Amino acid sequence: MSAEVKQRSMQLKLADVAQALGASTETLEAALSGLGVAVANGQFEADNDVLELIGEELGASPAQVAAAKALLVRKGTGGKTVSMAPGRTPRDIAAAINVPDKEVLTTLIKKFKQMKTLTTVLDDDLTEALCKDFGWTVVWEVPEPVKAVAAPKSAAKTGGKVLRPPVVTIMGHVDHGK
Repeated sequence: MSAEVKQRSMQLKLADVAQALGASTETLEAALSGLGVAVANGQFEADNDVLELIGEELGASPAQVAAAKALLVRKGTGGKTVSMAPGRTPRDIAAAINVPDKEVLTTLIKKFKQMKTLTTVLDDDLTEALCKDFGWTVVWEVPEPVKAVAAPKSAAKTGGKVLRPPVVTIMGHVDHGK
């Protein structure tokens, strides 16, 4: 199903996409005609790949292209959200959005020009962009604060020293060659 969301084309308003990409509607319409995309009644059909091509054509920043792709997410997917904690790996993301690991790695390499392994921790911006590319919006989980562990009661009785068992090692015979 996720591949279907990723590849689905949507009718987008010319003005909305132009605003997201930081361009005028006339410039955007000229870029669309150069790519062979038809514009009718101020709307055109696009998917993530078309929006990337338009962004490259207009020299838009990755953030602007992501904003244009967000229009697809808001309009097309009904606002699918996924809850994640910071410091996620591609394997965690694939499991959370129900996409094969290989597809996540392929997207990282081809679209984001990032060579990562399944166990590499991704930064938050890349995680959000990757999830948006698959049609998901990330809602960040707030980690619970770490509670301080109280010192053992025996430390108070022994003047601050903590009693612990001795460290014992077992050594074998060492042959010195004589």
